Amino acid sequence: MTALSGDDPRITLEVDPNKSTPHGVVDRVTGGSHHTAADEAVADPILAAYPEVAKTALDDRQFVTRVVTHLAQLGIDRFVSLGYRLPADTEVHHVAQPINPRARVVYVSNDAAVNRQAAGLINAGQRIAYINGDLRTPQTILTHRDLRRLIGFTQPVGVLFYGSLNYIPDEDNPWGLVHSLLHDLPAGSYAAFSHVTADDIDPGLHAKITEVYAELDSRFYSRSRDEFAHFIPGGWTLQPPGITYTRDWSVAGDEPPADLSRVMYAWCALALKT
Repeated sequence: MTALSGDDPRITLEVDPNKSTPHGVVDRVTGGSHHTAADEAVADPILAAYPEVAKTALDDRQFVTRVVTHLAQLGIDRFVSLGYRLPADTEVHHVAQPINPRARVVYVSNDAAVNRQAAGLINAGQRIAYINGDLRTPQTILTHRDLRRLIGFTQPVGVLFYGSLNYIPDEDNPWGLVHSLLHDLPAGSYAAFSHVTADDIDPGLHAKITEVYAELDSRFYSRSRDEFAHFIPGGWTLQPPGITYTRDWSVAGDEPPADLSRVMYAWCALALKT
């Protein structure tokens, strides 16, 4: 049960090599191969000064793997990934479907580099769909025919917000957008969040990121723990271990990373609709 094809008009395959994309930059930071020279121009000055920044991006991937594993083991078999990243072995369907082969996954992104890779994703497996959508227009996502057909809202859903909220400015009210996306989900649904923060960041790295992103179309926004907590709507209950850094999130007693040193962090949490 795949959705969309590589020649579907809703997917834009062209990527401007002269413009960086958020996911292309992250791909470069984490040592991937799905990025352009423009992405390198953004990532490399940061990596040159602070090579350990890659640890935070990898922490985020590990958080996604752990939370999807946890939800699949709880019986969640419908997932919506808002902030799909470039191909990696931590794609949601790679994690969920070995636990439950009937798991369904809808990916949502409006990143040009991700769109280019979407054709390969959607032609590679069953029970997967990709929507070229923008979180700032939640109704277009919620009413999308592929989301309604593949996921529906009659059974609990696992919704993942990662690699997306830190590109939405305060004036677009990212908190309200999240609440709108989660409002109609049935009880028993889960929402997982991660978001880069300036809390405890190395001051020099913060200045370097601000300097680099000031020149780009895609701005980068960090948020405090208190700001992050507001993403969790009323009627949703924070699940153990609560709000933590992605480096530290675990529900299965996993061993923490051997190297705990970080130059920047990301907050994360899992919440249940009761």
